[in-house]
Amino acid sequence: MDRRAFLRRTAPFAVVGLAGCTSSDNTSEPEDTPTATEESMDTPTASPTDSPTPTAEPTDSPTPTDSPTPTAEPTPTPQPDLEVVVGPGGDLRFSPESFEISVGDTVVWRWDSGGHNVSPTRVPDDSSWAGLDATTYPAGTTHVHTFDAGGTYEYVCTPHQSVGMTGSFTIE
Repeated sequence: MDRRAFLRRTAPFAVVGLAGCTSSDNTSEPEDTPTATEESMDTPTASPTDSPTPTAEPTDSPTPTDSPTPTAEPTPTPQPDLEVVVGPGGDLRFSPESFEISVGDTVVWRWDSGGHNVSPTRVPDDSSWAGLDATTYPAGTTHVHTFDAGGTYEYVCTPHQSVGMTGSFTIE
């Protein structure tokens, strides 16, 4: 049954049901209320189709499986082989300012004071290190990188380069 046919057939009953609700006096005398009569109307019938109409599958419920899906383990953060403190105690320097590590070693830069970055100025051609120089960062920021290319690296804190906030390291 379509919506229009449904409304045509049920609307008179709703009118009859609400008829007594509109009286404003509280007398117990019965009122004359008009009674709706059902009219005969031609209602179109559905015509058969050659193929069944597909029904949509619900998309908000998961499809059951025979076995649970394993959850990926988070990639652990590598343990650093060396820590460089950025702006230790509010000073405009890196600590240590220079160091030596081996290929495969991990370095973490940890911000002790804010307003600094780590911007590489010299890296070997085959290095993937890009530093952390898009902006300046607050105290508590960390940058971790595992080095895969040997050579000499140099970097600066861009806002404080002119006052000597520079660093360098060699990877053998």
